[in-house]
Amino acid sequence: MKTYLLLVLIAITLVTGCASSKISSLPVSAQRQQQQVVKVIAFAPGGGLLSDAVGVELANLGFTIIDSSTTSNMMVRMNMNEVQISRPDSLLKFKEQGIDAILVVRAAGGYDFQPQSASARMSSTQTGQVLAGVTWQNGFGGMAGSPADRIMRKGLTDAAAEIAAAIASRISTSPQESSVVQPAKPIVPLAVTTADAVVTTDAETAKVVQFLSDTGFPLVGQPVPFKQKGNLTFYEARGTGGRLTQVVCEAGVCRLRTVYD
Repeated sequence: MKTYLLLVLIAITLVTGCASSKISSLPVSAQRQQQQVVKVIAFAPGGGLLSDAVGVELANLGFTIIDSSTTSNMMVRMNMNEVQISRPDSLLKFKEQGIDAILVVRAAGGYDFQPQSASARMSSTQTGQVLAGVTWQNGFGGMAGSPADRIMRKGLTDAAAEIAAAIASRISTSPQESSVVQPAKPIVPLAVTTADAVVTTDAETAKVVQFLSDTGFPLVGQPVPFKQKGNLTFYEARGTGGRLTQVVCEAGVCRLRTVYD
């Protein structure tokens, strides 16, 4: 009888003392969602491993991702710090670089080194408005560290997948359904059309490839020329993990594009 009562008490504890991970989203009006199409997302520095993991998951959903280290390098060139990243003038600078939105991810760790809670906020570089906001809380089961608790808690990959899915769900339907993103469609290099295509020599393309190699950029495919301005030729290059960068060449000398170009 005592054993039976003990088992009943344990069962009650597991049922009433357990909860799966929870996620909630910031309400966003349909009018705000219709304002812009988001394809390229830059991650703000300081998000840690969870930020990188969310970036991978969003890249798998079809978005072009600028990782936090690349964003940090861009901020240095634009003379910008982390406090200023969400200011309207700073967002406009990112827009000039071909970035549609800035995503800020912050997380707190738990006793088991897994994410305990997290938040993500995506801001438009065009309007400065919040396009999507998500908060996430890990699950629990009974006493911390118990077998039931370990079963209920989720790791880094699962947390990132849930956060990325929540963000994409806020901005992933068609424009007619009040959304701003069509991530399933392949992304065409910026401003490259039949009328605007730039004719360049293989030698210059090779110099762009060499320049990117020297800077450590993980190039995928070939750089694509997309703009001619006087003696300047502008190239767009894509890298692993959804990275995106632009290079400017003049008289055989190549460099990264800046906000002043």
